Amino acid sequence: MSDTLPRLLLLSPPLTDDGAAAGLRSALQAIDGIDVAALLLRGDDLPDRDLASRFAPLVALAQAGDIAVLLEDRPALLAETGADGLHLNLDRKRGSGAAR
Repeated sequence: MSDTLPRLLLLSPPLTDDGAAAGLRSALQAIDGIDVAALLLRGDDLPDRDLASRFAPLVALAQAGDIAVLLEDRPALLAETGADGLHLNLDRKRGSGAAR
């Protein structure tokens, strides 16, 4: 048995509106003292241009708490948001007409 305790990975709700982003921001501010390794930000089928401004402040807030941030299926937003990495959901069926 290992002496290392498991760490948490938080999955965001789809951040399809400002209310969801505000709720996640509140949750991140309230988790002080909980050992969270990473946060996965999800945007569902919203275009990248709509998500960049929603993701960036959440990335900064999480990273300030030593939480690594992964973006789900959004490689184009890595540099713009400052996220730490990607989670590519290869099983997910994305609409071919989604504007990115």
